Amino acid sequence: MNALKGDSLPVSVFVGREDGTVPLGTSAYEKRGVAIDVPEWDATKCIQCNQCSYVCPHACIRPFLLTEEEAKNAPEGYVTEPAKGAGEIAQYRFRIQVDPLDCQGCGVCVTACPAKEKALVMKPLDTQMHEQPNWDFSLALSDKKNPMDKYSVKGSQFEQPLLEFSGACAGCGETPYAKLVTQLFGDRMYVANATGCSSIWGGSAPSMPYTTNKDGRGPAWANSLFEDNAEYGLGMASAVKQMRNGLKEKLENTGFDMENRFSYLHRDSNSFCKGLTVTTFYLAKGLEFDQVFALYTTQDNTPLHRQARYICATRALHELYMYEVKASQD
Repeated sequence: MNALKGDSLPVSVFVGREDGTVPLGTSAYEKRGVAIDVPEWDATKCIQCNQCSYVCPHACIRPFLLTEEEAKNAPEGYVTEPAKGAGEIAQYRFRIQVDPLDCQGCGVCVTACPAKEKALVMKPLDTQMHEQPNWDFSLALSDKKNPMDKYSVKGSQFEQPLLEFSGACAGCGETPYAKLVTQLFGDRMYVANATGCSSIWGGSAPSMPYTTNKDGRGPAWANSLFEDNAEYGLGMASAVKQMRNGLKEKLENTGFDMENRFSYLHRDSNSFCKGLTVTTFYLAKGLEFDQVFALYTTQDNTPLHRQARYICATRALHELYMYEVKASQD
């Protein structure tokens, strides 16, 4: 489509996507390389505040934490510094990594840098192309639990942005806010988008900047026509409520005691409550339950869904209930 050859695509290419959904994260493949100048990081001057990443409109400058082993195996010229701070973060090495080909060259990161001597300086793009392999290496680093409060400026930037490399203008003031929301809540986020700039940088086919994490979870985005996005979002919320109520009803029909304490197991949980515990399949890994209830549709036959069913089947100590529900056309 970017090559203006969309008319040559056969209809068969879209089998399985009759509902109009498109893959997330396709903006990562564009690598536009449109900037004249891009930032160069000076590790010796950096105070590790992460403000450069915080304000970047396109998520193309990010902090990374490395173990000592990862730092030893890094490419030549991949400079790191001991991570500053007390507690868990002190065990890591720190680096700010720039993505030259996705950077738009706005310089907002340089302006935001509060260091006494700027740790970022704009340099011609062709002098920074050696950083592209370093960017790829950084993205392949092992996942680490955030060692800081993710609701702080610095801590938030150790969370993966699930909005990246959009088609927004260089220096856009809107996308940093949307990017931050995805870092805080993006793995369970619905976006009822109103027509405007956010519909252009947020969903211009075939470039989709909303993306997913390692577990395949990310924002569910759809665009509403002009002023009715509030009603559109209400419809989304009502649909989720209906699905939750439907699951509750199915559990009640099994004779399960819904009066017991009800709790949700999330990634920060450190204990179980008696009664019904609701969680996602990837958080259930390594845990065991007396009873497991799994609900899926007959159309859920992707590798991800097969993995989910396997995890559910191996979490039950005594009883396992697998519910296959026929997908509705309504």
